[in-house]
Amino acid sequence: MKFLTTEKKLYNKNRKILLKYYPGLIDILSREFPSNIDLFRQDDQIDVLVNGARFYGVDYRVFASDQMETFIASPSYGEGGKPESSKERTPTYEKIFSKFYKALASADLTLNENRERPDASTAFIFGLGLGDHLHQIYIQTQCRYLVVFEPEPFLLKLSMYFTDWTRILKIAEDRIFFFFQTNPEIAFNETRIILRGLNIGLQVLIYKYQHYTSTHLSAIRKYFDDKVHTLYDGLGFYDDEKVMLRNHLLNAYGDEWKLCTQAKKGHLIGAVIVGAGPSLNNDIEWLLENKNKLVIFSGGSALPSLLKHNIVPDFHVEIENIAMNYELLEPLAREYDLRDVILVSSSTMDTKSTRLFTRRLWFMREGVMASQVFRPDQETLIWQNPTVVNTALSAALAFGFRNILMLGADFGTRDRNVHHSKGTAYESHKDLKKVEFKFPDVISANFGGQAYTNIHYINGILAIAILLKHYRQARTFNGSDGALVEGCFPVRAKRFKTNLDVSDKKQITEWIYEKSGTVDWSQKYDQDLIEFLENNFEDYFKKLMLGYKKSLNKGKKDFLIFLSEIYLETGRIEQPFSLFNPMINGSINTFTMLQMYYWSRVPIEQKHQYERICRRQWRSFFNIIRKDFLELLKSIRQELPLVRPELFDDKGILIVEAKSSAQNAE
Repeated sequence: MKFLTTEKKLYNKNRKILLKYYPGLIDILSREFPSNIDLFRQDDQIDVLVNGARFYGVDYRVFASDQMETFIASPSYGEGGKPESSKERTPTYEKIFSKFYKALASADLTLNENRERPDASTAFIFGLGLGDHLHQIYIQTQCRYLVVFEPEPFLLKLSMYFTDWTRILKIAEDRIFFFFQTNPEIAFNETRIILRGLNIGLQVLIYKYQHYTSTHLSAIRKYFDDKVHTLYDGLGFYDDEKVMLRNHLLNAYGDEWKLCTQAKKGHLIGAVIVGAGPSLNNDIEWLLENKNKLVIFSGGSALPSLLKHNIVPDFHVEIENIAMNYELLEPLAREYDLRDVILVSSSTMDTKSTRLFTRRLWFMREGVMASQVFRPDQETLIWQNPTVVNTALSAALAFGFRNILMLGADFGTRDRNVHHSKGTAYESHKDLKKVEFKFPDVISANFGGQAYTNIHYINGILAIAILLKHYRQARTFNGSDGALVEGCFPVRAKRFKTNLDVSDKKQITEWIYEKSGTVDWSQKYDQDLIEFLENNFEDYFKKLMLGYKKSLNKGKKDFLIFLSEIYLETGRIEQPFSLFNPMINGSINTFTMLQMYYWSRVPIEQKHQYERICRRQWRSFFNIIRKDFLELLKSIRQELPLVRPELFDDKGILIVEAKSSAQNAE
């Protein structure tokens, strides 16, 4: 491939600045151009030849210019909605939002629901090509970040002969993210990780621009369009985090726990994971016939369905932290003998509910603050979310089972009007009967045809595929009549081999319980658990406020950079104080999203006044969080004697010696 002298000089200049900001690109820039690639030059036109055919069909500059005119006239974008507060669901956010709105009202600002300006913090570019459009994207969208998907890495190197990257990087610096991927799922998930690290709350408006058409690029764009709404999932569940931390503290206080830990040997005998999907109705009789030949894991809502058919599981798995669990489980504990059932429980499960079971194996729920602050020395379950079936399968694999059947693990339904099996609390509980389940997505079904599902269940299916890659020696079968689950072979229950007798079954479950790892929370921390949180949170808060002041100084000229820096500064807080980040980062995201929503809707003449108010409101935000968290710890201490009376003597004095979790059963 022949280049002009001026093009070679431009390449060398570009190479120097690109590697300054992106040293990881050295591998791509060191590659030779593919043999099927060449340049087309004619009548002042420049184009790329791929297998002898022109890539653009016209001069690359004309192509980019015409495309940009079309894009500017009618831009394509994805937008996150305005976060809402609710007194019932998020009382802490209600305080934060109310204070924010009061400040805006007192300044007599105009808050429009229609966007005033087309500003965005991020532009997603599908296709780099020769790069002539990148500078225009920055100018027209006023974005602060560019995310570039390019399936053909050679185009980056080629663009450096024709596009002045120094002009682009003078504005962008290191705020361009390159993804040289052909797999849409990997490209999107890597993007999601990057954006969450930048403060996803800034991504309220995301511009989408496709530069050229190819099979790989169009597949990535389609996947992105289908999934873009999931970027905003899971933001700001601060009040949920408080509930989960409370439950963990009440469960851990003064206890020695047995943990769900990885078994050192495998069990080739059969285990069955039972979910509460509609297809469980078809297999309940088979389960009844074979209940003594299988180790049974019941997941959440499946328990009453099994017990009503005289099937007592060996392990019952729970992940939810809601207090309603006690309402659902307590009648079952009174009616049925659950003494031999081992509870596999998240540390964040409601405390009264966990103590309905004599023996418990605990695991740390992924991605929550309680699990970040309190880390056991042993690894517990992996890829355990988002459904209880995911948790049960993760537990069975961790316990060493290598021959596993899933039943009632529908991850959807064949009939949109039927969402659970018969006998669950969704039939009888007054509140659960009102819950509406929606299945907008169509997916391949396990035994052919199609099933209906939703993004929650799809994420569960994806998590199972990843989990099974960690246990390649396991054989996992799916006898459910719902969605197809990658990595689980479709097998009807009657064809699954059961080679266990009652004595073996009892021996194996006892072995798992006895060999499970332990953690003594009283000895792990050399002080009272609540005092540990109080002292460390105060230090964390000081560092948080220091980061806020730094952000305030850095953000005097650019409001979006100020918002970004607030999030980045929290990520720079060192251990052990950074353990509190999972609790507050979601709240920072949500408050950022609220401010961004109106930032583009306040009239231009009031923009700077609005920004000043927003900057000041962050101090109120942090102070509300601080006061609220310390009040939470105080309330937990007051609640301890009521929820864990076995920890106190007759005079109400705390007993120092730890007792095992099993001994503390009520």
